[in-house]
Amino acid sequence: MDLALEHKKEGYFFTKEIFTWIENKIKLYPSKYYGISIMNGTFIWGLEIAKIIKKLDYKKIVFVGGPQATALKEKIFDITTNIDYCLLYEGETTVLKFLNMIEDEKAQLPYNVIKRDEMDYTCQLTSENINEIPPLDYKDYYNVRIVDVEMGRGCPYSCYYCSAKSLVGHNIRYKKIEKILSESQELYDNMCAETRKYINFNHDNFLSSRKVFKEFINKKLGGKYGFPYGCEGRIDAIDDEIIDDLYKSNCVYLFVGLETGSERMQEISKKRLHLNDIKSKIKKITDKGIFFESNFIIGFPEETLEDLYQTIRLVAELSWISFNVRISYSFMSPEPGSEVFHNVNLDECVMVKDDHIYSELKSVGFDVDNMPVLYLRL
Repeated sequence: MDLALEHKKEGYFFTKEIFTWIENKIKLYPSKYYGISIMNGTFIWGLEIAKIIKKLDYKKIVFVGGPQATALKEKIFDITTNIDYCLLYEGETTVLKFLNMIEDEKAQLPYNVIKRDEMDYTCQLTSENINEIPPLDYKDYYNVRIVDVEMGRGCPYSCYYCSAKSLVGHNIRYKKIEKILSESQELYDNMCAETRKYINFNHDNFLSSRKVFKEFINKKLGGKYGFPYGCEGRIDAIDDEIIDDLYKSNCVYLFVGLETGSERMQEISKKRLHLNDIKSKIKKITDKGIFFESNFIIGFPEETLEDLYQTIRLVAELSWISFNVRISYSFMSPEPGSEVFHNVNLDECVMVKDDHIYSELKSVGFDVDNMPVLYLRL
C-alpha cells in the first residue's frame, strides 16, 4: 500500500482530514501484521500510521523497517509506544524470518529484529544478494511519468553527512545488467504517460564502476532497449567518454550531488570533489541535451560565511550554463547513523519554518515546534 502515491493521485491535500483519509485506506487492507517502511522525511508519518493502526485494533502487530529504523534501533521505542518490532538493515530475507517467528511462538528472535521491552537482540550489517530478490510489481505506477528502478546498493565513500555506509556498507553491489535492462524495458513499455516518461535508476554510484557502466552501455545499445533513463553519480567519475556513452544510450537526466562550492568544506565533509573542471563538464553534458540537476547543502556545522558565499557563487555560475541545469538547496539535517549526527549538539539545531515540509506538518495538526529533533528532517 503506497499511501504517498495514493495521496498524490487524490489531490495532495494537507488538512487535518488526512488522518481520517489514512485510516480509511488502512481499513481496506485488514491484516494481522502491518509493516511500515520509514526514512527521514517519512518517519513522522510512519509513527502516525502506527498510531492509527493501533487505534483500530491494539492487538495488531506493527513493525517498522528501513533506513530510519536501522539508524535508530531500540531508540525508536523511546519515541512511540505503537511499534512492536523494529527490523534492521536490508530486510528482504529478514522480514520473512520475522513473520515465520511470529507464527511460531516457540521460535527465537531472528538476527536484526528488536522486540519492544526485550533488548537482548543480535544485529549485524547484512548485504542481501539483490539478484535473488524477486522483481517488483509496478502495475500501480504505470500512470507515473518517472519510475525508480533499483540498480544496486552500497557506497565506498565516507561523506560525513551521509548515513549510507552504516546502513548498507561500503561494498558496492549491482543487479545483473540483463535483469536491469529487461525489467526496465518491460516497465517502460507499460507506462501510460504520453510524454517525457523515463526510467530512473537508483544508485548513488552507478557511474563510479566503469566496468559495470560500460557493460550496461554495450548491452543496452546491443539489444532492443531503447527506453530513456535517468541516473546519478559523482562528478569526478564523469569524463568525455562517459558523457558520450550517456548520450548514445538515451540518458535524459543526470543527478550529481555537489553539496558545497567551498574547497575547504569539500575536504571537511569528506566529499572531496575538485571543483575546478565542474563547469566545463556540466556544459558538455547539457550540450548533449541531457538535463542536469545538482544539490547543495546549506548549514554545515563548520561552514563560515565565506564558505557559503563560495557555494552561492558556484550555484550562480552553474545556473547560467544552460536552461537544462536545475540547482536545489537542502539544509544540513544530521541523519542518525551519519558521522555529523554524532558530532553535533542536536539541541542547537534550528527549525527552518519557511520550509514547505514544516508548513504541511503544521497544517495537518502536528505540534512541530515541540517535537524532538529525532522526529524531523527540516
